[in-house]
Amino acid sequence: MCVWWKTRPETHYCKTTTEHRIANVVGIASYSLITDDISSSTKPSSIKVGCVSSPSSHARIMSITLHTTHGDLKIEVFCESVPKTAENFLALCASSYYDGSPFHRMIPGFMIQAGGPGHPTPNNPKGGKSIWGQPFADEIRPALKHTQRGIVSMANKGPGTNGSQFFVLFDKAPHLDGLNTIFGRVIGDQSLVTLAKLEKLQIDKKNKVKEEARIEGVTIHANPLAG
Repeated sequence: MCVWWKTRPETHYCKTTTEHRIANVVGIASYSLITDDISSSTKPSSIKVGCVSSPSSHARIMSITLHTTHGDLKIEVFCESVPKTAENFLALCASSYYDGSPFHRMIPGFMIQAGGPGHPTPNNPKGGKSIWGQPFADEIRPALKHTQRGIVSMANKGPGTNGSQFFVLFDKAPHLDGLNTIFGRVIGDQSLVTLAKLEKLQIDKKNKVKEEARIEGVTIHANPLAG
């Protein structure tokens, strides 16, 4: 899968209906899921799913943290703006699909890409797949644009080919507007430090990452300001 070479997105919120749909997809009745510790003693063993009210807006917000070999990346997920993409991403996170997923492609000043399975199989190919087992349609929103560092967007092979892979921008990329579905943004100072480390990874002439750089586990939060 690949990605092609205006203001900061407004804060987006998850309503209760979206929250319930996501919980149902991953089989979470009480908004919590216990997972096995497979690859690392530091990998979270409890993944929490849920939303909380925002005091100022009475709306709901969702975020996740990718625990990587180079630090944590906290991502606010735009559940209400792109519900199908958010549902797919959060369900993959909650099912441990991304555990071990490599950061396999990086272009300094542009983006870093991940989201393929850590251990590909014939039924779970290297390119990855959605929770539905087949590609799903884009959710292009005029209000969401590739305007800044930290924007998180789906990688694809063309229109309607979204699966599991995604990328994080190192800088604005307006040429991607209308081509790739934005579904989140990196938040928090520590996450920006991690992103800077990822941008310094060693790559080959084809922009393939040459050193160990993986997602080790995921924590799903109700509130992007939570720890």
